[in-house]
Amino acid sequence: MTEPLPSPKSRLRAVYTRPVEPPARTEDVIYQLEDTGQPVLRLRPTIRQVEDNGESRYLYRVEAEVPAAGSFSTAADPSANVDRPFRVLVYGDNRSNGGDHELLARAASAEPVQLALHTGDMVVNAKDEHLWSEWFDAERELLSRTALVPTVGNHEITDRGAAYARHFLEPGKPVWQSIDFGPVHLLVLDSFEESAGADPHQGGISDAQRAWAEADARKLKTEQHLWLLVHQGPHSHPLRPRPGHGGSEPVRRLVASLMRIHPVEAIWAGHEHFYERGNIEGMRYFVVGGGGAPLEDPDAAVPGVQAARKALSYVVVDVCGCHVTGKAKDIFGNVLDSFTLADCPVSCGPRTTNASGGK
Repeated sequence: MTEPLPSPKSRLRAVYTRPVEPPARTEDVIYQLEDTGQPVLRLRPTIRQVEDNGESRYLYRVEAEVPAAGSFSTAADPSANVDRPFRVLVYGDNRSNGGDHELLARAASAEPVQLALHTGDMVVNAKDEHLWSEWFDAERELLSRTALVPTVGNHEITDRGAAYARHFLEPGKPVWQSIDFGPVHLLVLDSFEESAGADPHQGGISDAQRAWAEADARKLKTEQHLWLLVHQGPHSHPLRPRPGHGGSEPVRRLVASLMRIHPVEAIWAGHEHFYERGNIEGMRYFVVGGGGAPLEDPDAAVPGVQAARKALSYVVVDVCGCHVTGKAKDIFGNVLDSFTLADCPVSCGPRTTNASGGK
């Protein structure tokens, strides 16, 4: 039996899939109402692989009451001995202002990205299914062609994380996880872990999550780029601090521990509703929280802050082998900040030697 796809509706659950010809490309997914078990929705996703300038691209179509179609590509196999460029989108904190979120999503969807990282706080109240419908509607164009990796924000645990888990997690799995995308190794952290005593107003990280992250980092190869995705990061500097905001001490302790195991190239966070980049105690952190929530003023005068802007904004990061550069942009395409996370003398393309570096 194939693992069922996540349900797109709160009262629906995927209960089984039925392979149809050809089995590797198409299958029926049957959804039932959780309370009655009545079959109410049948989806038939079809996937076709094509070659696009030497890279695999996947075209799909989902047959349903409202058909959907799109395409996506994946990162090149790191063992293929060739470095292919790809672009990553980082954004977050969309909650509260639907119109601003739509503007941000429209601007971000114009970027040719292969992977999107979301720093959390998608909706203001996770119990309100209507807000989730609005969020997915605004994200429709981007999500139709881009792999999304989110982390949970404090507003996602207003229902104890139930809706977030239903939409984004594998059954029984925690928020914290790791993925590889090309040469990037991403640790997704949960800075509002309820088992550690967190609530929507105060964060926390459990000993179990910390032990898992440290063990995961020990497996990395020297040349891999280690990124962290977390809602409340180790540092952030709102001009008008509020309780529960600013940097997270539990996250700072975890990042410091990981840095002793493997270099941490970037920490992508949100929680504050502005853009900030800085380097404090060797922690290269970003606050990417201008995704639609009410904007706040950052304090750019704090030592270690390298860039700060109050703007609806997102970040795009270009990766190719040992080269990593990025830009923060507003919704009009204006560049707010540019940065380099890694560089080396080896050009992007076929590999002759393994090399990595940073500055």
